[in-house]
Order: sequence, then structure tokens, then C-alpha cells
Amino acid sequence: MADRKLADEKKAIAIEDNEKMDEVFKGYRVLYLGEDNFIRRKFGVDSIRIYDKNILKISKYGDNEFVRERNRLLRDGDYVTYKEQMEILKKRGLWSEDHENRIEILRKKADELIEEKDALISKIDNGDKNASAAVENIKDEITKTHNELLELLTFQINFFGDTIEMKAQTKQQMGWMVSAICRNEGDDKYDENKRLWKSVEELEEDMKKQDFVNILNECNSFWDLMEGKNESFFAESPEELTQDSAGEHQKN
Repeated sequence: MADRKLADEKKAIAIEDNEKMDEVFKGYRVLYLGEDNFIRRKFGVDSIRIYDKNILKISKYGDNEFVRERNRLLRDGDYVTYKEQMEILKKRGLWSEDHENRIEILRKKADELIEEKDALISKIDNGDKNASAAVENIKDEITKTHNELLELLTFQINFFGDTIEMKAQTKQQMGWMVSAICRNEGDDKYDENKRLWKSVEELEEDMKKQDFVNILNECNSFWDLMEGKNESFFAESPEELTQDSAGEHQKN
């Protein structure tokens, strides 16, 4: 039973990988929206496209937002840089370079564990029944690694999230989203006239809605893939489905 479950899991991963590669070649991801999705209700669309942020216009729009926000905050004495915040936390004994190094170590460890797990699954598919127990042990180790990493990242976000660099990066990402999310209609060519939001300010109003988290996650998983980054623990199973009003899943 366990062998069959692992075989089905590997088959599902292979199908998902093929879908990802198809998105890479097309240069965009199609996302279908449930009937209750606020974006569908607001804009009258049942699907959207998320384009590759490496398209020049999308990248430049986000970069301009980064520079504008960074320069604005540098003139505001109420905000500090990442380096200045680090010095404050060091003096209080709350954070150090060791914590940041530990984050990188845990990310690398998670990547290695995932690769090891996938290799063991391949052995099981090839008839090695002894590998099943090892897979479960690795899954437990991945969970422990994830929990420690999550604790450190949560602290980092809480204490560095309001620094000038982090706030500017947030504006940059929002700029990418404004420029990259378009109506899903017409041919495959990117058309900025089909953007849903015309400015970051418009987007900020809608980001207050909880439904927006799904769209944000889709953008992040797609852009991480397009940047060619190694899969981390958090990219092991990117959400490729959205839920409609009845809680049923729809394919992208």
C-alpha cells in the first residue's frame, strides 16, 4: 500500500513538473478564479495571466517602485536601514550574523533532504522496499528543519520587515504584480493594456482582502521558477490549484 502511494506521489510530481515547464516556455501562468473570488467579481474575469517578471516592462516597473520607495524612506528619519536595525538588535543580544548564517544552513539542509527523499522514492519505484522507512524518517527531518527555519524567518520578518530595504522590496514586488497580472484573453503576447491594476496604490487597496494571498503565492512560485532558483522547502509543493466557491479544486 505504501509502495503504491509513493508511486502515485511520484507520478503526480512528474505531471506537475511538466506543467511547470509548459509555463516556462509560454512565459506566463494561467490562473482560474472561483465564483466567489473578489478579483473575478471586481473585474468580471474568470481567469488571469501572471507573466514572467523578467519581461523588460514588468521588471522595470517593479525596479522603479523600489527606487522610489527607498529614496522616500531615506528622507524619513523614522525609518532605519537593515544594517542600522542589525546593530540595534546586536546590542540587545537578540540577533546576529550567526542567526542569518543559520537560516542559510537550514535552507541548504532542506534542499538536500528533499533531493535525498526524491532519490529514495526512485529506489522504491525500482523495487527497493527497504527505502520506505527511510523516506518517512527524512520527512520527519524535513519537518523539524522547516519548523526551526520558520521560527528564525518569523523573527527576521518581525524585526526587519519595516527597514528601508525590506519595505522598498515589498513595493518592488507589488510593482511586478501590477505590471504582470493581466486579463486572460487574446493571443499569447504580453499586453500591458490588459493589466487589472493601473498602479501600486490601486493594488494596495485590494491586498487588504484575504483572497489576495492566493494570487500572491501564485506569483511567488511562478517567479521563483522562472529565476531558476533551487527548490527550497517552501517551493517543494507550490500551490498549483485554486478553490472555487464550493471548495473544489480547479486546474491552472
